[in-house]
Amino acid sequence: MKRIGTNQKGFASTIISIVIIAVLSLIAVSFALLMRREQRQALDRQLNTQAFYAAETGVNDAINAITKAGFTNDITDCRNTQQISPGGQGSGSNTLDTTSGIEYTCVLVDQSPGTLEYAGLNTNSSKIIRLQAAGGVPITSVKISWQDSDYNASSGTHTAFAENNDSYFLPQSQYMQDNPTLFPANGGSIVRATLMPVPGGASRDTLINMAQTVFLYPRPGNAGQIGTQNYQTGGADGNGAFVNGNCNVANVGGDYPKQCNAEITNISGANIFYLRLKPVYNNADVTITAFSNGQPVELVGEQAMIDSTGKANDVLRRIQVRVPLRTSYFMPEFAIESLGTWCKRLAVYPSNDPALGADVVALPGNVDYDGNRSNPVECTPN
Repeated sequence: MKRIGTNQKGFASTIISIVIIAVLSLIAVSFALLMRREQRQALDRQLNTQAFYAAETGVNDAINAITKAGFTNDITDCRNTQQISPGGQGSGSNTLDTTSGIEYTCVLVDQSPGTLEYAGLNTNSSKIIRLQAAGGVPITSVKISWQDSDYNASSGTHTAFAENNDSYFLPQSQYMQDNPTLFPANGGSIVRATLMPVPGGASRDTLINMAQTVFLYPRPGNAGQIGTQNYQTGGADGNGAFVNGNCNVANVGGDYPKQCNAEITNISGANIFYLRLKPVYNNADVTITAFSNGQPVELVGEQAMIDSTGKANDVLRRIQVRVPLRTSYFMPEFAIESLGTWCKRLAVYPSNDPALGADVVALPGNVDYDGNRSNPVECTPN
């Protein structure tokens, strides 16, 4: 009977080879999966960018339809998207690249939104806003919500507010020193707001007397509260009031779209108003809401809200923008602007104190407009 050999030489090498092959196979498969995942992520990023550009194209087509083709309707159903596509009236095409499957699938247009949104209003120029309610209903109050443009809830940037009482206007240098007893450097902006009714056939004097200017102040308050100021006519008598914004970081969203909120109430005199806004110290984001007898109204002729969804292959991207419906013109900030210096003489009248003399004093004859002055009390225009 033959004896079966029991020589096990090479068995360990075989096992080791099998293990090494298995490990190398796992590593190769893992690298392949990682490479495929990276490729997919790169493709998704590319498709995401293409979908974003497709959504932007939908916005641009909507803007062109409104501003150039006279499109005045709202679009509330995605099936009507082709109304704003080149060609319009349902015959346009919203497909940008048939081969790659790039298109904007849905564009919604609201030309009478319930709020007006303005981002990054700067301290160097005013924003002129036209307020007219849909259907010609009267506007009886206007809510102005604002916060610093650099507000960041997660990092706490620009979430502080003025800790002092009202009526502080500091030099910019002191404001930036972050003195909490005066005004914090990372606090919200003061906003100058001028409301002017525009009745039919109004004269210059009427507009001056009906305009009211208030200063919206970033004073802290409890969440869900709003500062109020009654609309007053009569020129200077109703101007210059400081209105607390009752600012709170919990206000962002819902009925209180920004940190600070103030409302001008009991408005009357016209169905069309102009609102001039100018931030002080810091740039501001602003939301405007109008009401008629306590009910929010839609605002026409000023701003349109466009909601566009772009698609690239199987990736969707949705954006929402606000676009102006009126042409913006340069509005001078002052009655006189000059690159040189000016001499300003102020007269306060009427005078109730006999010791002060006449109400209006004639320009003294000792002022030399060539640059010399014999009376150092008077200023010399250059």
